[in-house]
Formats: sequence, structure tokens, C-alpha cells
Amino acid sequence: MDDLLSIGEVSKIKGVSIKALRYYGELGILNPAYINEESGYRYYKLEQLIIIDLIITCVDSQIPLKHFNRYIDNDYSINMDLIQKDAQEITDKKIEKLQKNMELINKVNNHYKNKKKEIKKTMNEGSFIKHCKQRYFLISKYQEDNYDLKTYRKEMAKLYKECIDCNMHDEFNDGIIYLYQNNIKKIAFFIEVTCDEKSLLVDNIIVIPENDFRCELIKINDFKSAIDNNINKYDYKENNMIIAVEFYDLKINTQNLFVEFQHLISSD
Repeated sequence: MDDLLSIGEVSKIKGVSIKALRYYGELGILNPAYINEESGYRYYKLEQLIIIDLIITCVDSQIPLKHFNRYIDNDYSINMDLIQKDAQEITDKKIEKLQKNMELINKVNNHYKNKKKEIKKTMNEGSFIKHCKQRYFLISKYQEDNYDLKTYRKEMAKLYKECIDCNMHDEFNDGIIYLYQNNIKKIAFFIEVTCDEKSLLVDNIIVIPENDFRCELIKINDFKSAIDNNINKYDYKENNMIIAVEFYDLKINTQNLFVEFQHLISSD
């Protein structure tokens, strides 16, 4: 008995609760070296502490303990190669997910920094010229001029669901695009997305070519009324394009709402 550690001692040494040690025993992955028949108290050998370290590591690596038996070979030895393989796969997936999370955080941060600069620029200069690189819009079906706000929100929800279903990444720009082609005015709701070759095969993706736009940012209380009150000041011409983009200021309480009107300069 002098060479054994009580379950309480093991608990203190490894910082693992007695309940957890008993649970490991129930799973058959940490069998006590000796159990006192009278007290039911469990005792462990010193060399079993490394097994506890492995179990804790597996827990931290999100390897389910109920699957730990698969790492025990027929001769009761632990297959470290298999543990290493599974742990590496899980670690790689975690790293990939964390990197995507950081990409999203950086993307959102840069987006709102740029929008704040545009707000400041508008307040100082009024309208301004912005060069926009080629963009991809996932659009709704074309709408009538008399659409209401409920229709707009409903169609936008559909677009965001489609964006997720098609594994696209949105660029945090959404709103309404007005096109004038062949003497016909077309209106569609959109979200800007990042596209790969597969995404371009989606029927309702349109490409907005690289160009200069005259931009004006307007602070509003209601998106629909702002569109109705401001869109008609722009002249519709052949191949004209006007994009109305919603912008929020990321406040936890009631947000200030802005709309940026982007008017294709080549149509002036």
C-alpha cells in the first residue's frame, strides 16, 4: 500500500475531481490498482498519473472520452500514434475555425472604419467620388416600384439564407439597386458577396463592373421613406445604375441608420 496513491491524493496532485476519477473508472479507461473492499476507496499507482494526463489532454482536445477505448490495444497498451493523429486533426480544424473568426473580425472592423470615414467625408464635403472595384451582388427577383418595407425585409432574409446555403461570404453591404436598360427601370434587392467560380453559376448573381460612383450618405429614420424621398432626384438614363446601400453604426442600443446612394458616374 505504501507505493499507492489514494483517490484523494491523486485528485489533489492532478487537480481533477474525485467524481471525474470515478467516472474515468466507469468508462474503463482508468482502472484503480487496488480497491479497499471494506471502504470502497480506490488507490492508484504513481505511473498511472501519465494516463490521467492523457485523459485530460484528450478532454482539452475535445476527443470524446467515450471513444477513448479505441486507443487501447489488445495488450492494454495505449496507441499513442492514433491519439496523435486524432488530436492533430481536431487541432487543425480548430486553427482553421479561429483563423476564419479573425478574418471576419478584421473584415467587420475594416468595413465600419471605412464607413465612418465616408460619413465624415460626407459631412465635410457633401457628395464625393468613390472608385469601386468589381463587385458581385446576389439579388432578389425584380420588384415593382411600390414595394413596401415588409417585402424588402422578407426578401433580404431570403437572400441571406441563400448566401449561407450557397457557401458565399457577404461583404456587409446590402440594399437596393436601380437599373435602367432598354427604356425599362429594374429594381432589385441585393447583398454584396464574395464569389468563386462555383458561385458565379448561381442565376441571381450579377456583376457590378469596376467604376467610379458619385456617393452621398444620408442619415435617416426610415429606410423605405429615405429611398422614396431621394431616389427620384437622380435622372434615369440608358445604362444608368443607382445603388442604395444600408449602413448601421454598430451600437448596442438603437442604431443610427444611414443610406449611401451610389450613382454611376458614366451615366451622368
